[in-house]
Amino acid sequence: MSYIAVLDFENLDNGIFLHAFAKALARHKQPGLVIHGDSEYTNRILQTGVMREQAARRAIKDLNLRLTALFADAGVPAVAMHGFHRDAVMVSAERDKGTSWQDMITIRSERLTHPPGTVLLLSCLAGVSETDGASEALSSTRTTQILPLPELARALMRELHIEQLILFSHAKGTDFIKLELPETLSKSEDRSFLEEHISRDFLASDLPFHLATPERFGMEEHLYELPRVQ
Repeated sequence: MSYIAVLDFENLDNGIFLHAFAKALARHKQPGLVIHGDSEYTNRILQTGVMREQAARRAIKDLNLRLTALFADAGVPAVAMHGFHRDAVMVSAERDKGTSWQDMITIRSERLTHPPGTVLLLSCLAGVSETDGASEALSSTRTTQILPLPELARALMRELHIEQLILFSHAKGTDFIKLELPETLSKSEDRSFLEEHISRDFLASDLPFHLATPERFGMEEHLYELPRVQ
């Protein structure tokens, strides 16, 4: 896998974006890893009287299935997974105030393999272990944990040795106005501009990433020419 592409809250409720993304993904000869969280669908479930955590879990599970179907319609074969499947992504249940997410997350890379030419679609629902040992974690899964997408991306990049993280603009019509962006953008100096395009979670993190639109993402050979945000 050469990249991680992120589908976050805002874009997951944008049907036009999702169809454009699926078509762009279909043009890739070597698809990367696609991760996602929940969407505005969570708030619609909340209106039925479900608690927020439960609503978010339901939304994530439903989105995983919907995205797989959407990719299939675009001719993109996908392997759909949640992090807790096969204990591929585990989180320690014992979190002290000073413990970082990265000290809690265990990635079992051998369980994230998929056939060549397919997309691995992974949700942010991780398994929870009451132990810290990776081997013990396999037998002690009891519930699930919704991981922040930046922390999931960070752990996956570290364990899978992936250098490129790709986020997509939230601004409407960015493919049509053909934004001319510099090669690099600064999270501090260009913050007002980036706030129109990127979620606060990723702006608040120290993770560098590349900013894309579906049109530009479809040009696989030029992915490393995407503007870099750091």
